[in-house]
Amino acid sequence: MADITYAEAVDALISAAIRPKKAALPNETLCALHAAGAALVTEAMPLAAARRLVDAACPGRWIMFLTGVYDPIALPFGETDGPPGVAILARAVDGLGAKPVVICEEPITRSVELTSIAARLLPVRDPEHARRKAHTVLLEPFPVASLEASQQQARELLARYEPAAIVAIERLGWNVKRRYHYAGGTALPQQAYVECIVEAARAAGIPTLAVGDGGNEIGMGSILERVHEVVPAGRRCQCACNAGTACTVPADTLVVANTSNLGAYGIAACMSLLLDRADLIHDRSMEVRLLDAAAAAKCMDGGFVSPSVDGGEDSSLAVVELLHRVVDFACR
Repeated sequence: MADITYAEAVDALISAAIRPKKAALPNETLCALHAAGAALVTEAMPLAAARRLVDAACPGRWIMFLTGVYDPIALPFGETDGPPGVAILARAVDGLGAKPVVICEEPITRSVELTSIAARLLPVRDPEHARRKAHTVLLEPFPVASLEASQQQARELLARYEPAAIVAIERLGWNVKRRYHYAGGTALPQQAYVECIVEAARAAGIPTLAVGDGGNEIGMGSILERVHEVVPAGRRCQCACNAGTACTVPADTLVVANTSNLGAYGIAACMSLLLDRADLIHDRSMEVRLLDAAAAAKCMDGGFVSPSVDGGEDSSLAVVELLHRVVDFACR
């Protein structure tokens, strides 16, 4: 059994408010959201999520990942938060013999491809190829379509893959009026309605996990009222919908972190703790490759193509190094 002190160290590392003072969300907001998420579970959030994922990641079973923030003008190829986290958790479930499949808009798939390669996984588009070959990531583009068409697409995907779990990492979710927003309150164009997958999965009893950092991501519906209270634009946004940035979609298990990538890394670290397998967590050199891959895919951070996440520059390298050290110590 994982020593809870190591899991608590992991949680402290991934949730430390290491971000610019003038970031879109104040540091005290992150702390309040983290506290609200922590109140939902009886142990460290990444450990609770790791338990669910370890239980689900059986050999040959599909684990479905949702990610991506798409804006044809501001983020035509997505952002740097999300795809690296997906790549690392996909790598972890692949290490258990499960099969990762990633759902996002077509323009985001390039970032998933390159970050998967950085994590030593082969991105493919053919489900049968992915079934037969180890160390692959299957890409399934989800179209921007009507709600009814999206609901049908979600049902078809769940029937096709029968996933053992759904994992949303930095996937923006709709507010009460099915509108999408940046954390600061400005509106985004319609995203693909991948929330339909989460809703259908919850109705079918499929475990849902989510990682977020700003209150506008899938999963944050689990702490909706707290998002309304502490996120400056959570209740009232800057666009005509006037309904706030808070995502209304909950998840069975939520992880709140400084960045969603770090939240995913924390889950992988806790999977390592549970299984006494240090190989499930990545190291500093792989993190460098992941960030470079995201930049090569033209992912944006703060308006620039940059190998950094949420203005944190190279801070994730130090956090990953410390996560690796925690897992190494725990597995000795």
